[in-house]
Amino acid sequence: MRCVAWNVRGVGSRGKFIAIKNIITEKQLHICGLVETKHKSSLERSIRGWWNNGNVIFLDVKSVDRGGGLLLMWDADILKQTSGICGDRWILLSVLSPEERLGQQNRSTSMDDFENWVQDMELIALPLIERKFTWVNCRVANQIDKAFINCSWLTHFPNTKLWPLPKLVSDHYPLLVECDKIKGVIRPFRSMDAWLHCPGFKDLIKSEWENMGDAPFHEKMKEIVGPIRKWNRNVFGDINVRTEELIL
Repeated sequence: MRCVAWNVRGVGSRGKFIAIKNIITEKQLHICGLVETKHKSSLERSIRGWWNNGNVIFLDVKSVDRGGGLLLMWDADILKQTSGICGDRWILLSVLSPEERLGQQNRSTSMDDFENWVQDMELIALPLIERKFTWVNCRVANQIDKAFINCSWLTHFPNTKLWPLPKLVSDHYPLLVECDKIKGVIRPFRSMDAWLHCPGFKDLIKSEWENMGDAPFHEKMKEIVGPIRKWNRNVFGDINVRTEELIL
């Protein structure tokens, strides 16, 4: 399955229309999400043109004044809509760490708030391949565009990858999510909430993850299980034994 998310900064020009159509056609997309369409009226005619009048379904939120606007399109021959919500216009933009913003060294309150929200929602940020920043404007750059998945998605699509496409007619890079369902049974990774509150656990995860370099995401998730089990056995201890000790 292939999905593109792009902060297109308006869809009204001929150049934007062609750029969107080319991405959908060349990448043979199943899902395409556009941010900042800046369009107040229906885009159905453009959508039919982008998808060559194929069997496409969409949800959209109209823009207000000169800003905003969201559009989600998908191939109805491949994906079936079981439910959907399209309400008030909103979008969340942030960076997770100073490394994701050019020239910034210190963490901000918004970074901490966003990271806490990601953890509360039990989301996983997909690592971006081959690029560091997704938004570039003169001397300003950051990784404000992201893709998140949850553990359920990772169980079904453990080889999901996030690629930047060439920068076209917007100062944001389009992001391509690619994933193929692996045949067979994938054992889900299970963790304990108490680990997150144990000193040293987050440092262990960060160190082990960085040591694996540019390995595929699903390979990292597989390899990191060993160090976690060792840490759990040698540092955290057997939870059943500790529970019995506390009861006694």
